[in-house]
Parts: sequence; structure tokens; C-alpha cells
Amino acid sequence: MNLFEQNNVKAHAVKGLCGLKLYGCIYVENPIFLLMGNIKKAYDDGLFLIADISSQAIVQAAISCSKTTRTVLDMCSGKGNKTLMFQSLAYKQFQRQLDITTIDNKFDKTNILKKRLKTFGTSTYVSLTSDATNYNTMLEALKVHYKDFNPSFHLVF
Repeated sequence: MNLFEQNNVKAHAVKGLCGLKLYGCIYVENPIFLLMGNIKKAYDDGLFLIADISSQAIVQAAISCSKTTRTVLDMCSGKGNKTLMFQSLAYKQFQRQLDITTIDNKFDKTNILKKRLKTFGTSTYVSLTSDATNYNTMLEALKVHYKDFNPSFHLVF
């Protein structure tokens, strides 16, 4: 909020959506300012993430289901917005990050996700490019990265 105030950008904290408290959710009235000057640099440096409110709400709902969630399979992970939100919320709520396995069928998106994870100072257990619509293909890809693979995750997203 300080960054937006210092740059005269109208923004306000979003308290929640559908009964969920949204941690760190900020609504920017004119999003064009996110592409300018100090604000763009802060985004490029991984100081904040741009994501729609529904994505933030669904991740918050998923992670608040259980304090024992440790392993997550994030299917169709794309460029990693929800993966980054999972890690951020886990750290804020549980003082730890999750062992997240991500799968996307586009190699270029998997590479972007890996770069973004570094920018934001977080990680996944493994990030794969595979076809999650084909169960056998996905299992074979997972077996390469997990010794004695047992397809078990606390949360499949």
C-alpha cells in the first residue's frame, strides 16, 4: 500500500470475498499504473503479484481447508500465479512453504513459472511439462522425479 500511496495510485485493501479473508489483496482502481515506473519495477523484482480476485479467493479457500496440507499437485499450473499464491499464503499462515509439484502441458509456460519462482524467492518440489489429461502419461512423468512414486498429495488443484 505504501508503494501505491507514494506513487499517487488509488488503491485499497480488499477485506474479503464470499466470507473468505483475503490476505494482502489490494484493488488498484486504474491498473494501467501497474505498468509504470517504480510500480512496474517492484512487480519485476517480485515484490507483488498481479492476480484477479477470484484466483486469490480460490487459493485462499483451498489452503484454509487444512493446516496439515504439505504436498500439493498443481495441475495446469501455467505461468504460476496460483502456485506463487499457495507458497505465499502457506508461509504467512503456517510459517513454511509447501512441497508443490506443478504440471502444465506447455514447455514455455513451465519455463516461465520456474523463472518467476526464482524472482519471487520461492520454489516447487518439481515442475513438469506433461499432459495431465492423460493419466498414464502424467504418472510416467511423475515417476521420473519421485523415487518409489506413490501418487499421493494432500491437495490436488
